[in-house]
Amino acid sequence: MALAGATAAPGEDGFLAWWLDELRALLPARPARRRAAPRGPLLFYRDGVVRVLEARRGGVAETGSFLLERPRAAADRLPARIDRLAPTALIDRLRRHRRLVLRFAPEHGLLGRDLLPAGALAQLHDIVGHRLDSLTPWTAEQAWFDVEVTARRPDGRIEVAVAALQRELVQRVRERLAELGLEVGRVDLGDADGPLRPRFDLGEADRPERGSLVRLLVAGGVGALLLAGAALAGSEIHARSVVLADRARAAAALEDRLSDLPGLRERLEALRAEAGLLAGRLRATPSALAVLEELSRILPDDVFLSELTLERDRLLIGGFAASASPLVPLLEALPSLEDVRFHAPSSKAALAGADGERREVERFALAARVIGRRGAVP
Repeated sequence: MALAGATAAPGEDGFLAWWLDELRALLPARPARRRAAPRGPLLFYRDGVVRVLEARRGGVAETGSFLLERPRAAADRLPARIDRLAPTALIDRLRRHRRLVLRFAPEHGLLGRDLLPAGALAQLHDIVGHRLDSLTPWTAEQAWFDVEVTARRPDGRIEVAVAALQRELVQRVRERLAELGLEVGRVDLGDADGPLRPRFDLGEADRPERGSLVRLLVAGGVGALLLAGAALAGSEIHARSVVLADRARAAAALEDRLSDLPGLRERLEALRAEAGLLAGRLRATPSALAVLEELSRILPDDVFLSELTLERDRLLIGGFAASASPLVPLLEALPSLEDVRFHAPSSKAALAGADGERREVERFALAARVIGRRGAVP
């Protein structure tokens, strides 16, 4: 019985050759080594003029250029037919390339930078889309944009580069190139002397990738099978994406607020220290109302106070009494006073009473030190 892959029966003289052919048929076929596809030309657009840039052994070289539309300086005149503005031989050569890269000069769009929290990496494109009107003159509905992470900071935040182009400009240029039979696959933004490999992908997020007919048929069949499940899970996925986007925006706003936290903490500690100092001073300061309340409670009814001065812990009182000498031991009995003595010699005086009769009294001036009944913190 011959092995699979045999094409002829072995003869007597060729048995060894036949057996080797059978063994070779059993070995897996080596895949053919594919040559790397050459990098296609790049169309660099600046103010109506398209420059064709291609890779050469010495680097990037300009292999041709053509006028796609009248420059802005002559915008008052109608443009001529495009096939008259572009060299036929150059256009015919470019038509052989599929999905050319179209790069706009930096002045036609906007290249900017932004700083985002680490949590924004999961939905970077959506978060930048919500902030696009603050980074560029356009909203996400007015411009194509793309984001590239350029650096990560030690605190976890990420630095990103944002490129944006006005949709109306991109659509107009692509339509004019399509009239020439040139197909644009990817839109970039940058300088002409940059690498041919595009850095950004502007306007390609909603363009399906072309492939073979078999691949499209297989993808269509799989999509039909998954359509029912996707319809059931679509609402939940959308709701979760909305929640995640809200959380990312809330995290970004919270991080902005927390950036001022060290300064607020320093101010709070300074206020606390100042409040503690004031409270200590208040506790160390005697209360004039408390001293006056004790004096009115302990002094006899025939004693009249005409003055009371309290400076720090020094108390001075003056007034009239029938006899001033008993006042010293009376005040010394108070636990909040000490070092009670006459501040000035007593003198005799005559006062008219409520009945109109004049009575002889002593004018006194006493001094004491307050050691209790300090002020309280409000």
